[in-house]
Amino acid sequence: MVGLRAGPSTSSVDLHAVLAAKDAAGNPIPAVIAILDAALGAKAGNAMAALASMAMWFCGLSCITSASRALYSLARDEGTPYSRLLRAVNKSHGTPAPAIWSIVLASIVAMVWTKAVPVVTSLSTVALYLAYIIPVALGLHARRAGSDWPKAAVWNLGRFGPAVNVIAIAFAVFICVVLVMPPNQLAGETLAGLLIALAALYVVARRGYKGPKWSHHEAAMRESNI
Repeated sequence: MVGLRAGPSTSSVDLHAVLAAKDAAGNPIPAVIAILDAALGAKAGNAMAALASMAMWFCGLSCITSASRALYSLARDEGTPYSRLLRAVNKSHGTPAPAIWSIVLASIVAMVWTKAVPVVTSLSTVALYLAYIIPVALGLHARRAGSDWPKAAVWNLGRFGPAVNVIAIAFAVFICVVLVMPPNQLAGETLAGLLIALAALYVVARRGYKGPKWSHHEAAMRESNI
């Protein structure tokens, strides 16, 4: 993606012609593809666009993999509605098929709802940043509150850890604000709706959800691996 953005930005092309470019059927051509075609020629431009599409495909697969694994893990511990269905594992492939297809269907619904790839991209990026930063924020809070915290790992930031945590949290907040600003305000509205839904799920599930179902042996193994 860095190369895809750096290439067009350093190429001298007619931006007005690029924005007005249309295909043989009269449909608008995406700006990135039009810039690549104008700067590199049709063949090289199509090759670069195909390479970028392949990279985006693998990024999508990795997101589905991580999201379905998280959904399966939560369902396994009875932390979601229909947990018995979502925690089922396909006997032939050994994969949590219901969780995977649930994430795929949710992604399709997001595409239909937003009607624009940039909005989906912004929403996904905001969600990923939140997923990254929530454990960091919880760890910082645990240190400041003086609660029991696992011993430091072999490689750690030492006394600089809290400062790095604060910088990371500030950067994540800044990026999330930028990514929901116009013309991607629909991403912010969608994320707000998701947060409300998650809050409702928390209220409902807190009565029955007891947390991860670890055995004493698993807990000891986790402690020894820290």
